[in-house]
Amino acid sequence: MKLVADIGGTHARFALLDAAGAPTQIQNLKTADFVDLAAAMKAYLKMSQASAFAAVVSIAAPLSSDRVKMTNASWDFSIEQTKQEAGLQDLRLVNDFEALALAVPTLQSHELQAVGHALPMNTQLAKAILGPGTGLGMAGVMPVFVNGKMTWHALPCEGGHASVAPANAREAALLQAAWDMGSEHVCWEDWLSGTGLPLLHRAVCAVDGFVYQSFTPAQIGEAALMHKNVACLATLQTFCALLGSAAGDLALMMGAHGGVYIKGGVLDRMLELAPEFFAQSTFRARFEAKGAYQAYLQSIPTWFIKTPQIALRGCATLL
Repeated sequence: MKLVADIGGTHARFALLDAAGAPTQIQNLKTADFVDLAAAMKAYLKMSQASAFAAVVSIAAPLSSDRVKMTNASWDFSIEQTKQEAGLQDLRLVNDFEALALAVPTLQSHELQAVGHALPMNTQLAKAILGPGTGLGMAGVMPVFVNGKMTWHALPCEGGHASVAPANAREAALLQAAWDMGSEHVCWEDWLSGTGLPLLHRAVCAVDGFVYQSFTPAQIGEAALMHKNVACLATLQTFCALLGSAAGDLALMMGAHGGVYIKGGVLDRMLELAPEFFAQSTFRARFEAKGAYQAYLQSIPTWFIKTPQIALRGCATLL
């Protein structure tokens, strides 16, 4: 059988492809429960009572050689050794957001929620994807025509590690607060991710004069949306505004006329607790607030992806 997997800093998702090439028998394991990819893969196959001869794995890590070291987890392994240990004939690793980008063109309208606009979905223009999960991933996908037939080519990147750009005096003060706390380089991921949300909360408390309480990312969301904690609510509002700025930058840099698509565990949880919070935030206004290019960005849709596990679908396009 053919296996697909999506490995993040928190979750390791596995599936087998059915005869139509669709992911089935999906299992969501914890990355921290295994020492490396081979161990997790073998555990999944044992649970599924199956074997596999080929696999495509998306992973939250830069890929440039046989050695893979994850950014937000302790896994450090060899691709070739993993292939041998798992008994595979073929193993291909791709950046996690490369897989997500390849899945984006397969999405249907019922799988998407428009964020702050009523623009149509376009199926033939370049798109970008942005994902605040354990880290912050970014990628693009563009149409390519070969012999008159259109296919899609992913453009993975590490845009989450680009430097934060404050849009006003308050955000400049937040950046200064982060520097004062010991951060030499503040990138988008340092604030717009599960791991970064506590740092953003601490900076918001310092700048806005709130009494600081140490919270986990989940506790920040719950305190803000369930208990109306003003400091945590200010943190989430700032998060949405900054995410809008980052998404607008990504659209400009990728030429993503076909839209910016957003998916990630931070927003998944936010929408579970308060379905309208993100759409009612300043995300879209900040997405469009790019001076001379405001009209350009007003023509670009922004979508939240409602469907789970779409990276597995992207991996399946490569098998």
